Amino acid sequence: MTAAASTGANANAHTAKLQRQIEQFQSRVQVNVEHIADSFGGILRTAGIHDSLTNTREAYEIDVHASNICHAVDALLLLINELKRHYILCAESNVARETHFVFSDLEPDRSPQQDA
Repeated sequence: MTAAASTGANANAHTAKLQRQIEQFQSRVQVNVEHIADSFGGILRTAGIHDSLTNTREAYEIDVHASNICHAVDALLLLINELKRHYILCAESNVARETHFVFSDLEPDRSPQQDA
């Protein structure tokens, strides 16, 4: 296997790994946003003016939904921090890899040349 072929295979494997990570991040964001929307919808459904017993129960339900929103937002903030950390680490790795590719492109071709 030539160096160019192994480099291409490594780049393809790296791209596939990044694609899987992106899909995982997207699904996590989607789940958290759905939790926020469901909880907010629950607050809107339970909001209303009724008798005092119903109001107490609804107030508790609203507190639960608000707590769920807080947990989902907290999960999104943790995900954002993880994405930032991942980006910083990958950016350093990619800069080193791209620098290597640039320098390897600048090197003269070392294959034997046939004189005609």
